[in-house]
Amino acid sequence: MVRPPNDKPVASSFSMTGVLALLCGSGVLFFYWKFARPSAEFSGSARWILPLTGMILLLWGGRQIFGDLIPGLRSRQVEPDPEVEPTLRISWMGIVLMFLGMLMFYLLAKTDSGTVRLFLTILGALLFFWGIREVGRLMMTTTQVQRVERRVALPPSGLAYLVIMIVLFVGSQLGQSNMLMLVFSLMAGPFVINGAVIVIMLQKLTVDRVVPETAMAGELIAVELKLRNGKTVFSSSLMAVTDTLANDRERLQTGVLIARVPPKDERSARYQLTLMQRGRYRLGPVYVGSRFPLGIVERGLVFDLPGEILVSPRLGRLTPRWQREHGLADELVHRPNTRAGIFEDEFHRIREYRPGDNPRLIHWRSSARQNELMVREFHQSRNQSLIVLLDLWLPETPHGEAEDRVELAISFAATICHNQMRQSRDANLYVVSAGDRLTEWSG
Repeated sequence: MVRPPNDKPVASSFSMTGVLALLCGSGVLFFYWKFARPSAEFSGSARWILPLTGMILLLWGGRQIFGDLIPGLRSRQVEPDPEVEPTLRISWMGIVLMFLGMLMFYLLAKTDSGTVRLFLTILGALLFFWGIREVGRLMMTTTQVQRVERRVALPPSGLAYLVIMIVLFVGSQLGQSNMLMLVFSLMAGPFVINGAVIVIMLQKLTVDRVVPETAMAGELIAVELKLRNGKTVFSSSLMAVTDTLANDRERLQTGVLIARVPPKDERSARYQLTLMQRGRYRLGPVYVGSRFPLGIVERGLVFDLPGEILVSPRLGRLTPRWQREHGLADELVHRPNTRAGIFEDEFHRIREYRPGDNPRLIHWRSSARQNELMVREFHQSRNQSLIVLLDLWLPETPHGEAEDRVELAISFAATICHNQMRQSRDANLYVVSAGDRLTEWSG
């Protein structure tokens, strides 16, 4: 089953890094407004370090999240070239995070409040090690190590659930209502538990793909996705596996649902699809996610699992008229270097009888005229060389009709070549195509 790009089997997912950055930034600003701002311990430039840190985290998290929705905001991804030696790249955001973490430790000397010191210690350690992780993650990408990215999504039910929680929290803070805070806490519990259960299920999951290397346009093919659970105790339930296929003209998404993967076991599922566009389809990445058990939070993993399917032009069927006209045209071509064949296809001449000739080929009228046995000699006409000239010209602004004509010409040329190779054994085939560049092929 193939879905268009906008009809995803899972909710629109966001970068887990972006979500954590937004939460940390909001927490820093809230703490500054609630505890640090009323205090007179911070003065001068130190007073702006906390709000500046919160704003940096908010902007970075927003760019990570909205970059998934708005392609123009997404950071440019450089695909590694296996033929080019990778070079070292630096994560500037990782360096900024480590610097902000050290600033938090600098602020420890400016305050004597136990609550503020505890918060600054936790925040400084978090930012410093987070920066180290960002630098290491980019280095893993540079060295072409398979990367696994964590994603988080909110289905419509989860989004409504979160909005209610935010309203209750804001109301409890503005109205100093313990009852609203109690209701908020009761709702936050299932929300956190749902996410924690999915995190456990996603641990030690690996995915693999079995895909045919070649296919024909319009042909039904099957792709197998294998999901392995490496955990010892916990199983993974209701795992949605989404695969992506793309070429220069279209982008497709397919999905399968695996009900349960027991510990130390593997489950597989297949999806079928029909690729109507010829060319090279790139597969990947693969998304594995789940909403189990409550369905208010979705978390997943994005596996960088590349693959490729080469789709050949669709083959047609040559009509008897084409076979007849092709044979008539071939008779008009003079071929001085003919040779005898094993098939009685084309009459060549009448010659004298030789031992071993088929008696049925004796031409009695000529034998009586020459007063010796004469036989009919046939030459093989099936091994005929073929030259195919293919013009792939398109206007500067191609329209649908022109593109359809080119695709029809390519399909027709492929059908002719396939028929030629199937019916001939020793014949030569030459193909010359003129498009963006001149391409020659012989075989």
